[in-house]
Amino acid sequence: MRPLLESQRLPLVYLAGPMVFYEDPAAVFARMKGICAAAGLEGVAPVDGQLDLQGVEPGRPLYCKIVNADFELMDACDGALICLDPFHGAVEMDAGTAVEVGYLHARRKPMAGWTSDTKSFRDKVLVHSGGVLKETGANDIGATSGVERDRDGMLIHSAELAQHGMVQMPIEMSGGGVFARDDWESAFRLAADSLKAVLARQSSKTTLAFSAAGLDPRQAPDGDRLPPDLSAVNDVVSEIEVLKGLQPGFGLMDYKAALKHASSVAEASELLGFKRKAII
Repeated sequence: MRPLLESQRLPLVYLAGPMVFYEDPAAVFARMKGICAAAGLEGVAPVDGQLDLQGVEPGRPLYCKIVNADFELMDACDGALICLDPFHGAVEMDAGTAVEVGYLHARRKPMAGWTSDTKSFRDKVLVHSGGVLKETGANDIGATSGVERDRDGMLIHSAELAQHGMVQMPIEMSGGGVFARDDWESAFRLAADSLKAVLARQSSKTTLAFSAAGLDPRQAPDGDRLPPDLSAVNDVVSEIEVLKGLQPGFGLMDYKAALKHASSVAEASELLGFKRKAII
């Protein structure tokens, strides 16, 4: 994973979406990369990892190579900008992009989303359902994520969101926003600015975590890989922040020591609670 330090190269951002299927993907990706550069990011298109696949006959072997190339590219990037546009005239977004959101979430990569379809998910379904919806009650089991059903009797979940909650919420949970504008460039620009802000906050957290671990990010060879892995660093930072909320007033080394000797944040909080009583 690449370090997110202002003194080093621009953060790499994966450009996820159905743009690879456009008639002129090169022109669209060039425009996206220009907007990214203006936001202080370096856009990376999926096709950038597929240069050696040009001319290969379509079929399962090629599809597997494309999937692996995309996963490798996402691994190399610091974050991603996600297109949530409906695909092939349907309500839902491109399924491949949805898979990438799940992969990026599992890899704890920050994301921001954008779409040129300003309708809510509920209104998308309304159009697709011929303007006919019917009210419904709560489910007999589990959560009920909607109050209406479409013409096929399917529950309309995530009604107020731009897309399926299993896609939009991981994006928002990563720290980025989801932006809908009629003009795709405006929506994309807002998403790029949002992701840049998330990456900047992540950089600050990384610096804090290295300080807590007694490490200096500037000592990384050629500014490449920082030990330990950034995802693990962010785990430590998040746990420290939770501990600060549960047990305020301790020093950074106290939080670090409690986490080191505990199997969970809750147990670390108990240790600090005992220490507080001993001090009092």
